[in-house]
Amino acid sequence: MDVCGLSIASYCCVLRITIQNTSSAVLLKLEGSVKGPWVEELQKAWLTSAIMSDGEPVSVDLGAVSFVDTRGRDLLLRMQKEGVVLKGASGFLKQMLEDGGGKVQTALSKDRS
Repeated sequence: MDVCGLSIASYCCVLRITIQNTSSAVLLKLEGSVKGPWVEELQKAWLTSAIMSDGEPVSVDLGAVSFVDTRGRDLLLRMQKEGVVLKGASGFLKQMLEDGGGKVQTALSKDRS
């Protein structure tokens, strides 16, 4: 079945990345699947946000992430090792990241940074 020229399989497997820049932090809000070609897009967004942050903290909101493949997990863990704070992951995603050696905050802070 096609939706707007995209197959349902393609439509259901996208990643929306929203970069929010405040005076004290940069937040990457992820929605969808971190897999396949979207891993490279996340890496590009991360590098862009690191430049935008001008030394301020960078956080990733994982609350709306539905799936992460191995490459996506590895990138998130690499981002964390570079100082990015991972927040709001589901229980499954939190366990997946912790199994890979990472730590995830369970809730987003009120200022969403």
